[in-house]
Amino acid sequence: MGLVRKKNWISAYQTRPALFYTSRYLALVCDPSFSPGSNGETFSVSAPPARWLPPLRISIALLVLFAAVIPSPLRADTTTIDFETFPDSTPIVDGTPITTQFPGITFTNATAISAGISLNEFELPPHSGTNVAFDDGGPISILFATPITSFGGYFTYYEPLTIDAFDALNNQVADTTSAYSINVGCDPGPICLGDPGSSPNEFLEVAFTGGISGVTITGDPAGSSFVMDDATITRPTSVPEPRTLFPVVLLATFVVAIRKIQAFK
Repeated sequence: MGLVRKKNWISAYQTRPALFYTSRYLALVCDPSFSPGSNGETFSVSAPPARWLPPLRISIALLVLFAAVIPSPLRADTTTIDFETFPDSTPIVDGTPITTQFPGITFTNATAISAGISLNEFELPPHSGTNVAFDDGGPISILFATPITSFGGYFTYYEPLTIDAFDALNNQVADTTSAYSINVGCDPGPICLGDPGSSPNEFLEVAFTGGISGVTITGDPAGSSFVMDDATITRPTSVPEPRTLFPVVLLATFVVAIRKIQAFK
């Protein structure tokens, strides 16, 4: 068995010397304990002759091409809008219409209200802070200048709620509905309007990897039927991870090492 394996090694060396040296070198780099034979077999791997290596310019071009064709993994970039402040840190006061204050996002029929002022925080408690946005005059619609992959938020509602998502051509690509007909909290005393088992601030989300350009959130068509807090918007971002470059670094190490070995010979 040992003789057959040794002949196979010699055959590979004779028929495909460049491939032979490359595979042996990479094996040794990846695993220093690697041995091409067993049962006492030995085989020396030395630097390949210069004629088996491409010119330096070609090597660099191949490395650049190899790096370019490796797909960069996608990471999610999530933005949360809590309706407490605008992006410039200006506080959002009670009764402020939310329109285009957030870059790349356009709201319609959304107005911020504050606990203890216009907001009944017992029935409609904010998920965080003191502010929420409500459907002022009709369903809230939100348009995104750049397509997103998901939209979500915490909703407290007096009517069953539906969120519809649309692509750039206004085709519906996703939707979700509330788990209850009404999930408001309890006023002081025995009055609780919410459905049995419900609680305020139900998280609802729509997602579509092909890209969402707009969403519509509908309760009562006339409005004043729900509040929204901590809206989350997720965008895909292409970011190369360190592990993506490992094959390129390994190949570059191989080329440089072989050329250095040749320089000393």
